Amino acid sequence: MDSNFYENAPTLTPVNPQKAFYDAIIEVDPTPEPDLIPLNCDLMPVQAFDVDMLPDSLRDWVIDSHERVGCPIDYLAVGVMVSLATVIGRKVGIHPKAKDDWAVIPNLWACMIGNPSAKKSPAMRESTAPLERLASLSRDKFSEQRKEYELNKIMSDALLSEADRALKDASKGKHKTMSLEEAARHYQSIKDEVIEPPHERRYLINDSTIEKLGELLNKNTNGLLMIRDELTGWLKSLDREDKASDRAFYLEAFNGSGAFTFDRIGRGTVFIESMTVSMFGGIQPSMLSQYLQGAISGQSNDGFVQRLQLAVYPDNVALPYIDRYPNKAAKDKAFDLFMALDDMPNQRYDDAYGIERVKCLNFTNEAQSLFNQWYQLLDDDARNEETPIIMQSHLLKYASLIPSLALILELADNQQAAAVSELSLRRAISWGNYLRSHASRIYGYSLSSSFKESAKKLVDRRDKLPEIFKAKQLQDKGWQGLAEYEQVKKVLSVLVEHGYLIEMIETTTGRPSVSYRWNKNIKNP
Repeated sequence: MDSNFYENAPTLTPVNPQKAFYDAIIEVDPTPEPDLIPLNCDLMPVQAFDVDMLPDSLRDWVIDSHERVGCPIDYLAVGVMVSLATVIGRKVGIHPKAKDDWAVIPNLWACMIGNPSAKKSPAMRESTAPLERLASLSRDKFSEQRKEYELNKIMSDALLSEADRALKDASKGKHKTMSLEEAARHYQSIKDEVIEPPHERRYLINDSTIEKLGELLNKNTNGLLMIRDELTGWLKSLDREDKASDRAFYLEAFNGSGAFTFDRIGRGTVFIESMTVSMFGGIQPSMLSQYLQGAISGQSNDGFVQRLQLAVYPDNVALPYIDRYPNKAAKDKAFDLFMALDDMPNQRYDDAYGIERVKCLNFTNEAQSLFNQWYQLLDDDARNEETPIIMQSHLLKYASLIPSLALILELADNQQAAAVSELSLRRAISWGNYLRSHASRIYGYSLSSSFKESAKKLVDRRDKLPEIFKAKQLQDKGWQGLAEYEQVKKVLSVLVEHGYLIEMIETTTGRPSVSYRWNKNIKNP
């Protein structure tokens, strides 16, 4: 045999039976390749904000601010509600159930979601302006109190010094009129009369360590509002292992009804009796989506992000340019309401064990019946298997959100209310329906963007996969975002829906075998 036979023989490629099977189908099937749909993240629709959900005395002010500032009215609305919650604070709570002792403090966390050009910062300044004005009045009052205190302290120090000299003389038997015991009692009485220095009533904070915030809360037991122009940095800082105690602190502060104890070297033990911190800030959609991935995957799903219950992501609609004077009458009417709520006394009572509690209002009979029906519908919705886990967690927190909103709306109309009316509850439920549509957009965007981002990366890496492959082969690659089988199936489903992959099902004696091939119209980068 010719020795060059093997050298000159053609190379034989091993036959892939699966590929040959599908190639035969493709050659016979005249169906054209599907159109490629861009892998964009479409936003789910949201309800437009209805101004009737606002307290009557604030409506004209919010509308005027919306038109002048040119920002979404949604931002102003949630800012106003969290500002009302701050000024009400722990003055009074609500019992959502007629007989149970479950108590809710109307503490709210709000978040404005939008691009940098969405005018989140102007909306924040406008909606919290009444609190800024209250804070300014408080600073002026504190300044006067400080002057009075300094004067009294000079006189008190002089009296205490004189009593101290008398005590020393009496201890040596040299005092002319007082025995040692009498001098000691006199000294103690002067000391007991020394007045404590005044403290400034605070409403707002921007940046604080939790230790300092704890001190402020002990002096401002009604609660404080934390304002963060950009929430991203704060949220990410709380994910750090060395900030675990900070995270726990804010989780407790959201409830508004608990206490907290610090044990620190140097500071010793600090007990905070009233843990009530409201929250208001802004964040960009892409930043929030990245942050939500941990909660969606379950890695950091402790319910922290779901506490941003007044989170709104309105449509980006161009508004007309308006230049006019503010509606002073509407602004003054709004501030009068904040002043009235701020002047409300703290309502307290001692429970059966002698522990002081925040007094809580109940619903009227009609409102209670409505709440019971709504609560059952909420529970059914939140536990629906088709509802994403992160959305379930979000919805379950509406059980306290809706009573909180109802109480705030009731007190906004009537500071002497003895119960929360059906009208206030219906408005609160309208808020819940509105906020639910925004939550669906927020979590839907984050879920969609996560899978679509992984889908885009997979398209770019398609040359690293066989021409025809199965889901298990893709999972075995261990690529980021595709390590879990459910993630793989979702991403493959997205690519099929958008025409990038063609799903091919082979009927066998057992379960059908599903494989995928790439659309031939995908262009190389």
